[in-house]
Amino acid sequence: MNHTTDILTKVDAITLGYTAKAFQAVADAHAVELRLMLVAYFALFGIAVFQGMVPLTTREIAKHVLKAILVFSIATNWGNFTVFFYNTFTSGPDKLMSALIGGSAPSAQLGVVFDKGMAAASQIFENAGKWDLGQMLVAFIVMVSTVLLTAYALFLLVLSKMGLAILLSLGPVFIALALWPATKGLFQAWLNYVINYALIPALTLAFLGLIISILEGSVLTIEQVGDRPLIYHTLPYLLTGSVTILLLGQVPRLASSLGSGVALSTEGAFQRLLRSPGQSKAYVVSAAALGGKLYGATKPAYHKAGTFYRKLRTFGETRPEGNQENK
Repeated sequence: MNHTTDILTKVDAITLGYTAKAFQAVADAHAVELRLMLVAYFALFGIAVFQGMVPLTTREIAKHVLKAILVFSIATNWGNFTVFFYNTFTSGPDKLMSALIGGSAPSAQLGVVFDKGMAAASQIFENAGKWDLGQMLVAFIVMVSTVLLTAYALFLLVLSKMGLAILLSLGPVFIALALWPATKGLFQAWLNYVINYALIPALTLAFLGLIISILEGSVLTIEQVGDRPLIYHTLPYLLTGSVTILLLGQVPRLASSLGSGVALSTEGAFQRLLRSPGQSKAYVVSAAALGGKLYGATKPAYHKAGTFYRKLRTFGETRPEGNQENK
């Protein structure tokens, strides 16, 4: 019986149900805000077209309409979110590891490590005499080492699955923030953490897949000794287990580094999908100028809009093409 596989299967079922319910609850609770963001996006796009900041072409209209529909449909619909995000970050690493280890279940690797270690400990204990405390001590050391190694790897897997479930359940809020240049940094940070937690199980199982052959050799050495192995004969197994624990300790740091790199590399592609260069700055100037017109201002309103825009430059945005103050 593979106890680790049973635990991971239960965790997968629990996290799936939690993510689905929490995602829908968040989407329903912020349905009004999400619709207002969609309306505001199209309103500012219309202002930009009215002011001549964005050309009124079929390509521009289709790009912005498809962009808004894509973001809104993913942020509010669990089915679409499952296809684009949930399956990608939960099933994707498992499929990758299945291909690397020959098609077997990735979680079974941890069960193999546990079963082999416990089998060796059981063999030593069964061969020990009733009062053979030395052999019992050897069996106890092997058993504790196996439990510690398996428990730490299992901790990383469960942590990543639960952390990923919590992050994905907040998807409606962060995906909607990707529409706006001022808030896309929050979406990028969320995506970075999602990728980070998705990589942890893949890297953990990859390390176990590489180290399992060494552990098998160490267990075989213990079995070949016979009925009375000594602590000396268990040293290869203990050293391999210690090295494995140290390697697994580097998994979160490695996943964080890789996650940041992947998130940054995908930022450009996602940014090109979500906005065109200089569009956000044109929206700010256009909205301020139109507000001045509605209150009866003419040229001074544009000067005020330009002053307001220069203050917003502290957020790190580049200067838009053309000087609105000279109009």
